[in-house]
Amino acid sequence: ENKLRWYGAGAPPAFIFSQNLEPQTVSALGRAIGSGAEAEIGLKEMKFSPGDRVAIFTDGIYEQLGHQGNQLGLRRLQEAFLESYTEDPATHRSQFVTHFDRFRGINSIKDDLTVLFLDAT
Repeated sequence: ENKLRWYGAGAPPAFIFSQNLEPQTVSALGRAIGSGAEAEIGLKEMKFSPGDRVAIFTDGIYEQLGHQGNQLGLRRLQEAFLESYTEDPATHRSQFVTHFDRFRGINSIKDDLTVLFLDAT
């Protein structure tokens, strides 16, 4: 059985998209490394079958301000990813970047932006 092991140490959650199920949010509780407290690393294991895709991202993505002054947020981020997750990863990324740029409008990017899509095979 294929599994995804998600380790958390203060990192944002990830989303798993499956053709058979609603998107799932994956997070594992843990303290951020470098926060001054002793690091705690959480672990969550989930089924990760061929055809599934996981989206991993930094907080700069969902904290980005849009043209109306509001943050993108996790709910809208998941909806944006869901729009084209059945496309190949390169097309999915390209379509998300277009959506993201449309959302932020003329607002500058204030934080690092990283999105990674991984497919189970």
